[in-house]
Amino acid sequence: GIVLGPSLFGWIWPEAQHLIFSTDPAQKSMIDAVSQLGILLLLLLTGMETDLRLVRRVGAACFSISITGVVVPFTCGFALAQVLPGSLLPDPT
Repeated sequence: GIVLGPSLFGWIWPEAQHLIFSTDPAQKSMIDAVSQLGILLLLLLTGMETDLRLVRRVGAACFSISITGVVVPFTCGFALAQVLPGSLLPDPT
């Protein structure tokens, strides 16, 4: 990603980088659609490889760890937001 992106490739050969990675909004939306499709296929393959017997056997432990992994950061973030001074909060307008 860094070698092909604007960091290194754009520094070494900017004309080729602009030719390959267009700045046209239509091109960016097409690349976004293809990347979303790739993510969906990756999730499909991951789900197909899941061993359901293993999930049933360790399901309770996985569920409790998952819930803890969501609740603890959410609670810490909420508590931090309550003690932040108003000057650090974004402008509502």
